[in-house]
Amino acid sequence: MTKVKGLLVLVVLVGISLFMYHKNKKPKIDKSYQQELTMRINFALKQNRIKEAIDAIKEMQRLYSNHPEVQRFNYILAQLYLTRDEFDKAMQAMDAVMKQDERPEYLLLKGRIYQQQQQYQAALDVYEDLRNKGYIPGMLASADIYIAQYEIDKAQQVIEKIPEDKRGKYGDLVFMAGKIEMTKGNYAKAEELFHSFLVGRPYVIPAHILYIRVLSVQGKLNEARTFYARFTENAKKSDYSFYKSMSAMTVSPSSANEIYATLTNKSTLDLYHSLRNKFLLQQYTDVVEMGEKLLRRVHRGKIRTRIQSLVAKSYANNGEFDKANLAISEKAQVAVRVKMSLLRKDVTKAKNICRQVQAASKKQLFRLQIARNIVSRYEENNAEVVEKTTALEKDMLAGMSEYGLLLQDIAQAFLAEKKYAEAGEYFRKIYATNTSIPQLLLTSQLWHGVCEYLQGNKDNARVIWEKASQVPWQNYIVDERTVQLLDSILRGKPSNCEFDLQNDALFFRGIYYMDKEATQSQKFFQQAQEKSVAREFPYAIAKMLQE
Repeated sequence: MTKVKGLLVLVVLVGISLFMYHKNKKPKIDKSYQQELTMRINFALKQNRIKEAIDAIKEMQRLYSNHPEVQRFNYILAQLYLTRDEFDKAMQAMDAVMKQDERPEYLLLKGRIYQQQQQYQAALDVYEDLRNKGYIPGMLASADIYIAQYEIDKAQQVIEKIPEDKRGKYGDLVFMAGKIEMTKGNYAKAEELFHSFLVGRPYVIPAHILYIRVLSVQGKLNEARTFYARFTENAKKSDYSFYKSMSAMTVSPSSANEIYATLTNKSTLDLYHSLRNKFLLQQYTDVVEMGEKLLRRVHRGKIRTRIQSLVAKSYANNGEFDKANLAISEKAQVAVRVKMSLLRKDVTKAKNICRQVQAASKKQLFRLQIARNIVSRYEENNAEVVEKTTALEKDMLAGMSEYGLLLQDIAQAFLAEKKYAEAGEYFRKIYATNTSIPQLLLTSQLWHGVCEYLQGNKDNARVIWEKASQVPWQNYIVDERTVQLLDSILRGKPSNCEFDLQNDALFFRGIYYMDKEATQSQKFFQQAQEKSVAREFPYAIAKMLQE
């Protein structure tokens, strides 16, 4: 019996030893299969088949999850997710990478993930570590953010800290100088710098985008088309396409549409971005017609959901709420569905939507909380929306362009109730916090002036509009005549310009003539309505101004 027990103990010990050996044994990588997977990844990337590349990387991770060499694939994976705007997944991949190592290039990519979400302060915090280490790409990334925030002096200060002996090694400095000149409105100088930078760099998409932009701003559309045609010969569009980048770089919708109409081969992605620009131009009827056609050819995926959202919002803005409800996707943004319900004065429906939606990420949770607060404002007539947000939401505020749109909804609701002081405060918050899309930053400032005007504070309105005219808004809106018009209004002189694109210009021209010639004022308001370029300035509001 003792011998049997001894044998059993021995067998158990041997079994445990074998188990621990196999558990701790580092897997041998099948070099041939690893090479095959690597080739699959590279081929998929060259063919712009991002999903196939992601699947191949995941298979590599599944087979060799414990091997240190595989960690580098997380870095590639983060970049792929970033091109698809899947920021949460990109950050998860980077967190996995940085558990093993915190190389400067890893920190740089982490900062880029924040930056692309417009979470500029979080990105600057990451880049701060890189700047302290003298890592020049991190310094350039910081300067890029300062340029985006119109803090040109800070951008130049960062660039000046780059040692003279290292400046020649970084062509990006020329690119950055071009962006600074473009931001200042010196388009000819910016064109010269971008052209110099692009020599020998056929694949730097952002530089091509900005070069085409400065050409179009100066009216050189034929040159822009020629340059674009040459560009497409050298580089095929990726999933993070030329057109998506173009929108991100705040090319004006009208300019972008003109280029789309003449240069594209009208792929689904091209058509989606053309549709989006029509929506930004507030051509809602065209969006509905084009969007319905697109939905017949796009049956699944994220683009279909986005198209559905644009179509639904266009129906809602045209007052066709039943059609909007049919068009909206269950996966669409919470704010879209809530806004539709509120436009119909159906607070109960809005509340139910907020309750039903499950927040799968912090970003969605943030949107949901904002939507709930909007419902609360409508229901309780409580204007303290921003103050209700949690600390988490406030931290994320800077990266949410949707936040500005939601503030605009609240401001317009107050305006409809003729609560001009409250409406003006919310319009002020939009441009004061700089948390929205560029076009909205301008229109909110102009509308703040309107609210002051409606309260009888004409001097305050004049000051606000004067400040708006001093900002180089032409960097956001290609047509500079709007700014010229505001200048002429402030000087008390009629403008000699013809305004056929900017509805807001017609609107403010009408305001100028209100105290002088009612018929002329009415004429401009009517023209503004007929143009239907910017529904932020409807004919109904113009009539309200005259009451």
